[in-house]
Amino acid sequence: MEICMNVELLKTCIETLKELRTRMHETVEVSVIEELESVIDQLERLSEVSNAVQVTVDSKLRMRVLEIIASTVKAASNLSEIIWYFLNDQ
Repeated sequence: MEICMNVELLKTCIETLKELRTRMHETVEVSVIEELESVIDQLERLSEVSNAVQVTVDSKLRMRVLEIIASTVKAASNLSEIIWYFLNDQ
């Protein structure tokens, strides 16, 4: 299933994913960062369609984005747990 997405909203999403990549590059596995970069590249190509107001994003790409977000949230959660245990170890 494909959905149409406003190009400006897509560009905002791309910038958010780039910020996520910057903040999480030392926290998550290299494979997650590589997948994130691949998805960003694909989304950027979609956003560069000349004179387009909306672009079509297929379900496979949308699922990849969600999986990457889940991986980074999981890594951040695990890291916060480790820090909590380290700081609260008595």
